[in-house]
Amino acid sequence: MTGHVIELDLGCSRLVEKIDSNSSLFQLSHLQRLNLSWNEFHGQIPSEISHLSNLHSLRLYGTGRLRLVAHDFKLLLQNLTQLRELDLTSINISSTIPLNFSSHFTTLRLGFTGLYGIIPESIFHLPNLETLGLSYNYKLNGYFPKTKWNSSASLMKLDLSGVNFSDNLPESIGYLTSVHSLSLPNCNLRGPIPESLSNLTHIEHLYLQDNSLNGTIPSGMFSRLPSLSRLHLSNNDFSGELEDFKSNSLEEIILGGNQLQGQIPKSIQNLENLKGLDLSFNNFSGNVDISLFSNLKQLLGLSLSYNKISLSNENKVNFTWPESLNLLQFAACEVKELEFLRSANQLLVLDLSHNKIQGRIPDWAWSNGYTNDTVSELDDEENDSEFLSDFWKAALMGYGSGLCIGLSVMYFMISRGNPRWLARIIVEMEHKIMTGRRKNQRRKKNCRRRNIISLLQFNIKLTVDPSSDRCISYSYPNMSSWNMSRDCCSWDRVICDEMTGHVIELDLGCSRQIPSEISYLSKLQSLHLSDLRVGPHNFKLLLQNLTQLRELDLTYVDIYSTIPLNFSSHFTTLGLEDTGLYGIIPKSIFHLPNLETLDLSSNYQLSDYFPKTKWNSSASLIHLNLNYVNFSDNLPESLGYLTSVHSLSLGNCNLRGPIPESISNLTHRVFVP
Repeated sequence: MTGHVIELDLGCSRLVEKIDSNSSLFQLSHLQRLNLSWNEFHGQIPSEISHLSNLHSLRLYGTGRLRLVAHDFKLLLQNLTQLRELDLTSINISSTIPLNFSSHFTTLRLGFTGLYGIIPESIFHLPNLETLGLSYNYKLNGYFPKTKWNSSASLMKLDLSGVNFSDNLPESIGYLTSVHSLSLPNCNLRGPIPESLSNLTHIEHLYLQDNSLNGTIPSGMFSRLPSLSRLHLSNNDFSGELEDFKSNSLEEIILGGNQLQGQIPKSIQNLENLKGLDLSFNNFSGNVDISLFSNLKQLLGLSLSYNKISLSNENKVNFTWPESLNLLQFAACEVKELEFLRSANQLLVLDLSHNKIQGRIPDWAWSNGYTNDTVSELDDEENDSEFLSDFWKAALMGYGSGLCIGLSVMYFMISRGNPRWLARIIVEMEHKIMTGRRKNQRRKKNCRRRNIISLLQFNIKLTVDPSSDRCISYSYPNMSSWNMSRDCCSWDRVICDEMTGHVIELDLGCSRQIPSEISYLSKLQSLHLSDLRVGPHNFKLLLQNLTQLRELDLTYVDIYSTIPLNFSSHFTTLGLEDTGLYGIIPKSIFHLPNLETLDLSSNYQLSDYFPKTKWNSSASLIHLNLNYVNFSDNLPESLGYLTSVHSLSLGNCNLRGPIPESISNLTHRVFVP
């Protein structure tokens, strides 16, 4: 009727520039819906965005490169009073949560934004709220309302993952009768699950793992929640026995790492839609016949490791494992024979460690996708004693298959002394090993066996974004190459030392989530990751274990941590731009003797003072970027010692005082952005 532009959708358009404050975009005063998500914008979101006062929906889901200063965040909420939907996921805000949220809001997505402080209780009482996401703001704290929430009738999705509650789950959670997905992992929750949770009759996904919840699991969770498909309660302190499962909708039951006991319920066999079952690291007991799982035709993974059960096939049921099955973990389950595994020929991982298996590996096990050639191509560089010691732990019988989706790898982890059948296999392999060693002396080294195992474990858990709109196409690792060769040195983005076969460089830009197995690659010298999530624990583990690192580029990675003290003196490059680091920069980082590039820019909650004396890195440092780090200090004379520096970036650092005369000592052509 009017010709006014009311909707603009530029999501996934590969836009890479800054958002200009003079952009004609901000003149579209009648705009109601704006989507700029999944682009490559960087820099600061202009305050002019709050001029679009008719906006109903604003989606700016970022890739970690955009920031919105706290003042402009509050101004946006104050001026855009018609907003129903606001998605600022992964935008660096670094602010407390304002109180002035409009009652019109139906969707609030503010995960990975660096929010801190206390969640105002009023946010739980927005009367039309359907989706609330505040996940992985590690410095955010909250308390649940003890009374009925005003949003209880409308709220369908609640994600508070990683927010610190240090509280019990209140009975008031039972008022959320419209909720479909409830995500509260790693929230420092304690106490029992309230019985009222069984009132959530529309719930489909329930994630309460990695807390300190205790007591028994309410029986109503298995009988009164007809839509529940995913139940994740692992790594808590639940005890008691499991009640019978009466809901056929369950697809994932993840209860590992608790203190559950008694018999494993036989009603599991009725869960025909079940895809994943993890009961590992509990105190279940008794005999478990493998036939219990014969009706689970969609099963992908089954883990019963480290209980007090005895797993057998006493009923001699001749059933076939589903083609979909890719993981079986039966460590310490009193397994005595392998026949029940005959049909499991599509496994990625099989763990049979700490059992009572004797005799030889049956011929069918070698034909289930594994060949003698596979074994003979294991890394032969290590000495015999090291090889045999590792082989008792894990015989890698096969890896890589172009016919399978993903990787097809099977670990036989049998660690019961020196079984005779394995000794005979070793003897039979000796000739092939020696032959292979002579061949390797005449050609470039293939990937070392330990690195293969680490990379395969790593790849199983690695999530690479499949959408070409997420990143520029050349930024993606070609993970299909990891399926096509047994030599990991030929895999895309993997570089090995030609002499030793060790993996020394790994570039996995544009992956979503990096699993902790990255720290297994102990010989890595160069690691490049971007646009993903590592988290504070894995960041510190990475620095602790990868002691050979020279180059580390984690630009735009979500870390949200203080800076550890344990940086290796080998480092030449540290790229930690816009990673959510906070706190004080340790002085030791300026004294790494081989450092050539240091980038800590756009970490707005990072602060420090420059060393007043000569830096140990002064002779090597070429590029220094500390833009947007808060120094609140004078430029010291010690900067004059950086005689090798070519680029010095100290913009928006709250510096004061005069420029020291010693800057004139920087005789190389210095570029100051």
